[in-house]
Amino acid sequence: MTNVIVTSENRIKTEAVRQAFTNYYPNVVAIESKCESNVSRQPFYDDVFNGAKNRIENLKKSTDISKYDFIVSCEGGIIKQFGTYFNLQLVLLEELKTGKKGIGTSAGVPIPDKYVELMMQTSFAEVSDHVFDGKGGVGKLTNNVLSRQALIFQATTMALTQIINKCWEEDDSKW
Repeated sequence: MTNVIVTSENRIKTEAVRQAFTNYYPNVVAIESKCESNVSRQPFYDDVFNGAKNRIENLKKSTDISKYDFIVSCEGGIIKQFGTYFNLQLVLLEELKTGKKGIGTSAGVPIPDKYVELMMQTSFAEVSDHVFDGKGGVGKLTNNVLSRQALIFQATTMALTQIINKCWEEDDSKW
């Protein structure tokens, strides 16, 4: 059995993580644990990474992690690349027995510049809900081709590449 603790009480995150792990590990059990990110409600730039890392550090301080194989932290946020703002999911994970760490991101949803300032004051979710007169987000923007859960699954899978591929792993941790 592979025991995974996710630094969130969000069932969408936990289920996406569990699904990604089941592609590589048998009998995956993923549980939720509330952990503060210590960043703003809508993280931008490096705070996306910092929020995910803070969640792991806060979990280690507050929880007995000895019965778990992995800690996984998911943080949604906004970055700017190629002159465009993107909303994406970032996942940090740590294999506790070996200390190996992985980092992965999802595909990014492009954000029109006209909404960025408002998102800095509120959140991607609030602005997209307002723009679409109700429930916005990744599902709405992609006509339900992708979901937030799908993006977290992608990011978790990408983070796991550094754990499951011996020839691809780093000699030392990047985070």
